Amino acid sequence: MPDAISLLGRRHAGIDVRLREAEPPQALALLEAGEVDVAVTFTHTADPIAGEQGAGPGLVRVVVGG
Repeated sequence: MPDAISLLGRRHAGIDVRLREAEPPQALALLEAGEVDVAVTFTHTADPIAGEQGAGPGLVRVVVGG
């Protein structure tokens, strides 16, 4: 993650990147509340995140891997 943040800063001068750690349900709530711009979360197949079937208004859910 530090390398990706560093590269982002070099490519886009003036960008303010802050990393905030949260459990998946809290991260999604922060995203929906507009308190963060991006949430990278995880889930286990046997333990889905509540409400993960869709994204809230204006949100896009992207599944990586699987």
